[in-house]
Amino acid sequence: MNKCILVVIQITCAPTQHLKTLNPHLDHAAFDAFYSNEHCPYMYNAGHCQVSSFGVGGTNGHAIFWGEARKPIVDVKQKLLVKVMNSAPPIIADGPDPADWEYSGPPFDLKDGEKCSITYWKDPVTGDEEVRFDRQLKAIAAPAEFYCTSGNHNDWTDDRMVEGDRPGLFFQEVEIPDSGRLEFRILADGEHDRSIGPEETTESRSVPIIGPGSDVRTSWIATGRPGDLMRIEYMTTQGPSGGAGLQSVSWFPVEA
Repeated sequence: MNKCILVVIQITCAPTQHLKTLNPHLDHAAFDAFYSNEHCPYMYNAGHCQVSSFGVGGTNGHAIFWGEARKPIVDVKQKLLVKVMNSAPPIIADGPDPADWEYSGPPFDLKDGEKCSITYWKDPVTGDEEVRFDRQLKAIAAPAEFYCTSGNHNDWTDDRMVEGDRPGLFFQEVEIPDSGRLEFRILADGEHDRSIGPEETTESRSVPIIGPGSDVRTSWIATGRPGDLMRIEYMTTQGPSGGAGLQSVSWFPVEA
């Protein structure tokens, strides 16, 4: 009971003493519980704690304690920011050339828009603290092996395009739907999360192209007589690549 009182006064979950390993003979997956082995502050400024007592003779007791914090809630993000700002990263000078020195602080050549991951580590034995900055590199899309069209001519599934006689050229001849309106976009490797389309749904060939990406939902619109064939051509200067490069899309009717 004393432990519960201290918990609701401090609004901090107290650890279970001497807990190192859970009993492997108990089905922990069937009992949704969290076993704390360190102090964990509550998410809110108030909370409750409960304790049960089971008597040998069959008499059971259960007590519920509720309390409100007597101290302000700690802004963990702000404290981490202060700690990072006050922790000067060490510089290990290995040789006369500064390019060979070891340095774990923010990169000097960090550009606008680039991000770093910050790692804070404290040695449990010596108490030494270390803050490390690592540049987050942008993931490079894997090159596409082929391209497909997706539109109202194939119920927005995927039909593989044919490689043209020039590097980076892909084409397909599709039939104009009964509405006389053909809507389509391009899929890298036939994957809808690597869609390529215009910046906005349009009938123009000059609108900037976006993608590949999972958030591309726009399409090109071509009109014609229902049943006629329309040739769609996709050109990329990077060849069969899923990365962003110079791209163009064109279409024109196929003469009978």
